[in-house]
Amino acid sequence: MLNIIYVKTPDMWNGEDTSSAEYFEYVIDGISFYIPASQYVVKIADFGESTKYNHPMIITNNIVVKNVYNYTYEYIPNFYSAAYDVGFALFRMFSWNRGQIRNKVLILCLHYFVGGFRSEEFQNLLHEVENDLFDVKVYQWLEDRYKPKSRNEMNVLLSKFFDEDMETPIIDTLEEFPLNIMTAASILKSDIFKGYRERPEGRIVRVGTC
Repeated sequence: MLNIIYVKTPDMWNGEDTSSAEYFEYVIDGISFYIPASQYVVKIADFGESTKYNHPMIITNNIVVKNVYNYTYEYIPNFYSAAYDVGFALFRMFSWNRGQIRNKVLILCLHYFVGGFRSEEFQNLLHEVENDLFDVKVYQWLEDRYKPKSRNEMNVLLSKFFDEDMETPIIDTLEEFPLNIMTAASILKSDIFKGYRERPEGRIVRVGTC
């Protein structure tokens, strides 16, 4: 997470002039998302232990056999899991602000990740606020449930899914519901990002598809 950099947005992208764009469009699983055009592009500078599982596979032997001389490999799955990647990113960002839940989108994503949107209590709350995820009552409800017991101790709910020392998803939970069906796309398709799916007025340039 520390090896993320940003560079100036190129004036041209795939033959399109980005300098006059008001919005950038990203198409993910066939659904368009629109964000205000930025003069900077975020890039990953170091992929570390990133792994390619489909053929031909690219993976370090330390992950395959679990290198006993380096305990960190015990916390990296030797099988593909979309949930591991999503959870790793979400929880690392959350842990940087341990004790203070400042970002509403981040805590909503974490709540979705651990299956919290399916709870009867949360659904009743959403009905009360007319499905407004960003209502102050929702934020207060989430803050109460996800604040840590102490500054140096992980929240009880999150400890079921994340290792406190390594701050990574617990491998044994990856093949169980809800993490066995969790992907970045499923979170993006949730109501958390509904506002980004509404096509805005202004010049739009498509800059990514996956």
